[in-house]
Amino acid sequence: MTPLKRVILHIGLPKTGSSSIQASLSGVDTGEVRVVRFGETLFHNLPLATLLSDDPARMRQHLNRGHSPTQVEARRARWDAAFDTELARRTPTLVLSAEVISNAPPDKLHALADRIEASGRRLEVFAYVREPIGLFGSALQQRLKLFDRLPRDFDPFQYRKRLEPWLDRLPRERITLRDFRPEALAGGSPVQDFAAHCGIAPDAFKEKRRNESLNAEVTRLLWIFNDAMPVSTGRPRLAEARKGFLRLLKQTIDGPRFATPVACIDPDRLDAELDWLATNTGIDYRASVAPFRPDMTAAPLDPIMRELAPETVVRLDGLVAKAGLTLPQGAGPGRKLAALYLAQLAPEPHERERSERSFAARIKALLRLKETSGG
Repeated sequence: MTPLKRVILHIGLPKTGSSSIQASLSGVDTGEVRVVRFGETLFHNLPLATLLSDDPARMRQHLNRGHSPTQVEARRARWDAAFDTELARRTPTLVLSAEVISNAPPDKLHALADRIEASGRRLEVFAYVREPIGLFGSALQQRLKLFDRLPRDFDPFQYRKRLEPWLDRLPRERITLRDFRPEALAGGSPVQDFAAHCGIAPDAFKEKRRNESLNAEVTRLLWIFNDAMPVSTGRPRLAEARKGFLRLLKQTIDGPRFATPVACIDPDRLDAELDWLATNTGIDYRASVAPFRPDMTAAPLDPIMRELAPETVVRLDGLVAKAGLTLPQGAGPGRKLAALYLAQLAPEPHERERSERSFAARIKALLRLKETSGG
């Protein structure tokens, strides 16, 4: 009997160990189960997001890597051909993991499903679902790490938006939704749990952990920095400097574990999402959230995220002094953080010096405009 050929598509959800799953399982090929490879690219987020995008050259991931529109199109064509090659393999089970696509428009997701099924494979979707209190804090940290602007109307509770397109498209028996709480997972780990679901034996991979959380003080400093620094992504040098800047903060600024600012959660918005989730998936967090509900007031994030511990202010001053930076008297934390970031910008070759000096001057001019009593 010919074995069933299928694709298991892991769609996250965000902040449920997806990076660890991808780092641990990339490149696995047991003969029966193969994690898809897009040519030289083992991870799936960028290739799949590129294939689904109407304008991939404007994607932040490509801009940060310095890819020109021509280079992006070449990559897209290469990944498109590699995907067809993978789907045509004789391997019974192919595995895709890309949490970013859960945010794609439904028509794009349905087109992806059509493509997979047209290859003769059955599509199965797998997702972890995280309880909302932990999700809010973790998603806020991730938002601050990846982007250089403050979130407006921050709302990570998008269970319906991310799951409904698949519930509309596939029979329910082909969708596996799992509670992300450790006690619900095989081995207490999403990596081990997902590998077991796919039929990948423990000796076929080495578990790796990615996207460790930030402490409370570094999280707040990133909030202040993102408001003070107008541009810190979109070009390779900027993105690399941002990585170095974040690494500096993580290595030098101590603090307690970041606690979700429950007061900033909109209870009515959350109720609507949890009601939908329970009704349509059977995963019900309403009872576990009830004790927190009296504290939810949809309060603004900004005042809470600017509350720095006195020792953090002292350490920040020490970093500025150690870097040999001279700032105006009375400069606030935002100005100090922006100066530390600018100090991370690596020297460019001689022929670019003039353009980079001009760019730095424009940045500093923007910083002067951004300076406020708190910044």
